[in-house]
Amino acid sequence: MPTPKEFTLAGPQHAVTLAESTSHLHGVLGLHHDASHDASHDASHDAGHGDAIAFLDTFDWRVHSAGFVLARLGDALELSDRETGALLIRATATGRVEFDEDLPAVLRDRLDGALGVRALRPVAAVTSVVAVLTEHNEDAKTVARLVVSDGQVDTARGPVPLTRRVAVVPLRGYDRFAAALAARVGDLPGVEPAGSTVFAEAVAVTGRRPGDYSSKMALTLRRETSTYDAARLVYRTLLASLQANESGTMAGVDTEFLHDFRVAVRRTRSALKELPGALPPDVEQHFRDEFRWLGQTTTPTRDLDVYLLDFPSFTAAVGSAAADLRPLHRFLRAEQRREHVALRRALGSARYRRLRDEWSLAVDADAPTAAPGPAGLAPIGRSADIRIRKVAQRLLRDGHRITADSPAGALHDLRKRAKELRYLLEFFGSLYDRKPHSAAVSELKGLQDNLGSYQDAQVQRHEVEGFAERLLSAGETSAATLLAAGRLVATFDDRQRQARAEFAERFASFAGPRNRRRLAELTGGDW
Repeated sequence: MPTPKEFTLAGPQHAVTLAESTSHLHGVLGLHHDASHDASHDASHDAGHGDAIAFLDTFDWRVHSAGFVLARLGDALELSDRETGALLIRATATGRVEFDEDLPAVLRDRLDGALGVRALRPVAAVTSVVAVLTEHNEDAKTVARLVVSDGQVDTARGPVPLTRRVAVVPLRGYDRFAAALAARVGDLPGVEPAGSTVFAEAVAVTGRRPGDYSSKMALTLRRETSTYDAARLVYRTLLASLQANESGTMAGVDTEFLHDFRVAVRRTRSALKELPGALPPDVEQHFRDEFRWLGQTTTPTRDLDVYLLDFPSFTAAVGSAAADLRPLHRFLRAEQRREHVALRRALGSARYRRLRDEWSLAVDADAPTAAPGPAGLAPIGRSADIRIRKVAQRLLRDGHRITADSPAGALHDLRKRAKELRYLLEFFGSLYDRKPHSAAVSELKGLQDNLGSYQDAQVQRHEVEGFAERLLSAGETSAATLLAAGRLVATFDDRQRQARAEFAERFASFAGPRNRRRLAELTGGDW
């Protein structure tokens, strides 16, 4: 599809009106005024030139990360190349477009699962007024269009104008005419090549930027930084993630908001445990208690989210009995809605606001209310080495003690040790050489995946049995549903046995000489 060449008009945008700019270009370029396209110009060449455009992406910019820009213009969806602005796909979508399954098949195929379970939301809404000039050849046929546009972005503080743009739009088969017209436009005084796309400019006006949110930790620390300062940076980073996901969690936009909210809570709790004495002990204990409450408060909704997300695999597991699980699905949906109401109430409570605000003050960058603790002045490089070495050695010791006869609780405890080590490696990755650090994290992740599969299967088995009993007690199920639930429980048993059988090999890889050398290279000490 033809890609337009875009320019901006230099100088104050509203020194002259759109009509005056158009009239000037009309005169100096000798073009024709095409009033039939004014203000309702077909946006198929560029998402920046419609009456109303909503640029769509997920909260964590998955469309942009995949190399695309997605825009909605009425009943049309346009997917463009992020770098060139070239239109790749235009499809009709008359209904709601929120999740991957709502997209037209051609767009869904092109995005290839990039959205995951995340919801599309407007990241910028632009309204525009356009005027169109046309160039004709000697046969009086239109061979190129010149589109002059004024756009504005809707923001919480009101509409904000965008830079006035001029786009030369080629028509199929007449590229050389468009190229010649673009050269003439570029030579005009006050006209400059567009330095950014409408998408980029509009998003910047909203105060966001593509890639400005990720649930991954990306801290930069120096080994000589005090443990107090490093810990507060960790805590502030996690608090920012928690706050970024707060409104989406309360609104239930998609399940990843609550997931990332809980990850921030768990990481905070882990840091409070693994960096003892960075803050005063009484402060650490108070916030350990409060973040434990917050974690417990958010658990029921997240657990039900996971069951609902996994439900397609549940139905696949029982094959022809899939329809018999519908009462269970309805039950889970009702429970999730009920728990989400309770979650909203908790996040709107005075206790939560007090926790969030007091924690923000305690770890503030400039005027923290929490003084350094007894270990706060030690350099973080040494503190991180000691804690990583201690947790890793405990993980190795406890893992070697597990036998075929060990209870499930032993593997559950080992999973917690592995998670503690993972968080420490994430917090302090910038202190270590990338290659051995990345390899150690990868090896640890393999162990975590195995332990997670084991525990998840165990918990799901227990929970599904409990759900079935509640349905039976309420008289809301049938024998067929109970039989289907039993078949589902049997699949969990199989998964648990498989994970247990694979544990020894997975742990041996983590505990082997090669990975021990990596850990020794990172933290020193006797391994």
